[in-house]
Amino acid sequence: MQSQYDNCINHRHPQCALLVSASIGLNRIRRDGPSGSFDPSALPTGWPALCVRAGRPSPVSRGPFRHAMPHGFVRPQSPITTGPAARGRRAVAAHQFHPRPHIPPETPGTFREVGTCTTQGHPHHSCHGRTTSARRPAMPTLTSLTPTQSHNGITLTLTGTSLSGTTKVNFGTKKINPATVSATTVTVAIPVLCGGQVNVSVTAGTSTSNALSFFYIDPPAPNALSANTGPATATSLSVLGSGLLTATGVTFGAVGAGTGVTVVSDSQLTVTCPAHGAFGGASFDTVDCTVTTAGGTSIPLGAPTQYSYYDVPTVTSLAPTSGLVGEDTTVTGANLVDVSIVTFTPTAGGAAVQADFSSFSDTTLVATVPAGLAAGTYDVRATTPGGQTAIVAGDVYTVN
Repeated sequence: MQSQYDNCINHRHPQCALLVSASIGLNRIRRDGPSGSFDPSALPTGWPALCVRAGRPSPVSRGPFRHAMPHGFVRPQSPITTGPAARGRRAVAAHQFHPRPHIPPETPGTFREVGTCTTQGHPHHSCHGRTTSARRPAMPTLTSLTPTQSHNGITLTLTGTSLSGTTKVNFGTKKINPATVSATTVTVAIPVLCGGQVNVSVTAGTSTSNALSFFYIDPPAPNALSANTGPATATSLSVLGSGLLTATGVTFGAVGAGTGVTVVSDSQLTVTCPAHGAFGGASFDTVDCTVTTAGGTSIPLGAPTQYSYYDVPTVTSLAPTSGLVGEDTTVTGANLVDVSIVTFTPTAGGAAVQADFSSFSDTTLVATVPAGLAAGTYDVRATTPGGQTAIVAGDVYTVN
């Protein structure tokens, strides 16, 4: 390449960075019909100037010929002209090439040169040559990210200039294909990253833009509830886990969103679950509790983060309605699932006494009259996660 450099530049300027010829450089890089172009974006860093040659002299004036940069006229978007062919004339190889003004490789724009040659006996005769355009794409530059913090799966919009050649979006060392690309905007789906700050840049060809800071938020990960069962009414409870610091909402399945979300720490928050509507004949309804933060919405974990609403239990009758201590009575009602306590409470007032019992269905259980009860009447009541049965005429048992 040094000999071609010497042939190209009579002055042998030491800062001429690149020599491109129709027979070597353009054919190897790009050649399209009567014109050629190349992209000097691959120039090594620090090469300050650009030298372009359209081709070698031809024995006849049909070209291609060497092109010369006129002094002082090499500017981005400068116009070019080529003269008519001087057919039948022989080209002379001694053509001067003027490297000044220098064109730094990082300079954006298109630089065009006009071709002149010397024919035998006719100095500076205008002859047929090809036009060579050398374009250095502007460096891609980022000015903003939207949003500046988020989580995976969300679309990130990168705004800037000279972005049309973007082929990759770089999240630190992770390279992602963009979804859409334009001169000023690039969009990409945020990949799964490690929580915290990450530098985001774009790559266009061999150029990489400046980096902007993006904060990746890990998704929330609740792993327990302070209570997994409760009544159909609104109830306050705590959600435990990690990544809860930016919590904005807690949802209880199809029942709806909780209220009064209060973040205690990154590992705990409190919330009041919404009241449950009609159960449609069922005694309880189990739903997933999920948390939404700036990092997204948590994935249902199963039993540890499920909440079961229980309908209010009722007692409608006893059989028999009287007897001695130690004897059994069958309690009939509704929503008697997951009964935790059965009590005999004096109707005249006094402390309730717990009784042994066995559950058979959500409508039936058998209770044993507690030892030590004095003769008298007692309300037989059952307690479930849905609450305690109300006192009604049908729950009265008489101890003889």
